[in-house]
Amino acid sequence: MVAGHGLLPLMYPSAARGRRRRQAGSTPAPPGPARTRDWDGSAGFDQIVVCAPGACATLDGGPITVAVYWKPEEARSGGLLIARAGGANQWGINYEPSAGSVQYFHAPADFTGGPIGPVGEYQIIAFGKDSGAAVVRWHLWTQATGWMHFNGLSTGDNTAPDEIRLGWAFNRMDGNGAVFAVWAANLADAVLDASTLPTLLSGWSALSPAALWPCNQLAATDPIVDITGGGADQTSVIGTAPPVSADVPPGFIF
Repeated sequence: MVAGHGLLPLMYPSAARGRRRRQAGSTPAPPGPARTRDWDGSAGFDQIVVCAPGACATLDGGPITVAVYWKPEEARSGGLLIARAGGANQWGINYEPSAGSVQYFHAPADFTGGPIGPVGEYQIIAFGKDSGAAVVRWHLWTQATGWMHFNGLSTGDNTAPDEIRLGWAFNRMDGNGAVFAVWAANLADAVLDASTLPTLLSGWSALSPAALWPCNQLAATDPIVDITGGGADQTSVIGTAPPVSADVPPGFIF
């Protein structure tokens, strides 16, 4: 695992050298490759990407925003992202289509649900919460509706994580993951409405996340790196690394 790459993905060492030489007004670096990672929750084996907490190491559940740009392949229960401490789940997003919702989990057993988009289509699912006992604010973007925002239930804070897992919470994720992100702030509805999250990876970086994991690696053996430089990089894989896929969000530029 290589850490400390800032905003540069691992596959562009030559671009890194060129960027240091560029002068103002010169041609910008090319976009990253158009790839996602394909978690297959129905396969019956783990594909859990374990990451260091990095700058998320102080986030105990608020203020916080967590967002995932993904495409569910089946109406199948599965975790998208979970923060853990001492081997126990603390906070995260669990997709629960049987209940018609995606759920925010807060340990030890507190769930509050938000809406989900259609199976087979890329969507951004996010939640935000202030510090302490506070209402969970759900955010959903789909190609058909744009951004929608909903209130969940009130829940509290918990323990700050010592690891973050992608593609798993209580069950295995089943779908294509494009981008995962965590912010140390409760992003307002208007901020998301005005953002370019659905179309540009640079739009995610522009909102200054604590951790940002684009899933556009060229090979399954390439680690998923936190491109903020905050250090929440992949440290291991439990089971098998999710394979690379050419199935990407329409019009999205990495």
